[in-house]
Amino acid sequence: MKALVRFPVLLGLLCLCLSTLAQTPATGTMSVNDRMAKARAAKAAKRDAANATAAMPPSEAKAKKEMKLDDASAKKAAKAETKSAKEGAMAGKEAMKEEKATPADYKAPVDKSMKGPNGEAVMTGPRGGKFYINKKGNKAYLRGQKGS
Repeated sequence: MKALVRFPVLLGLLCLCLSTLAQTPATGTMSVNDRMAKARAAKAAKRDAANATAAMPPSEAKAKKEMKLDDASAKKAAKAETKSAKEGAMAGKEAMKEEKATPADYKAPVDKSMKGPNGEAVMTGPRGGKFYINKKGNKAYLRGQKGS
């Protein structure tokens, strides 16, 4: 019995939906004539705006022109200010840069009081390690000794 009551209700809703779908026009597409009319209207509005500024009294036109110049000069001043701020920041960075090391800075100091196993010169590394250059040209580190 319940199914018989629901069927006409569902059928009525379906018919209502179909009728509303059939009545709604397709949206999103305009005919060529409509688009042309819209473009012509926009062009006419632009032309009217240009004519209005041309028909403006000279004093008003001059005031408008001066406002544009003031805006342009304000923009230039703002650009110059930001540019000088950037240059100042760059100068500060350059002052903070470390000096480049010379090849003499890379050479390890030679400890003349010590000799390697075969009489090689012993050098001190950047962290305090003692080493010498062996026959193959490689660094050979000396182990920590008593008294050193």
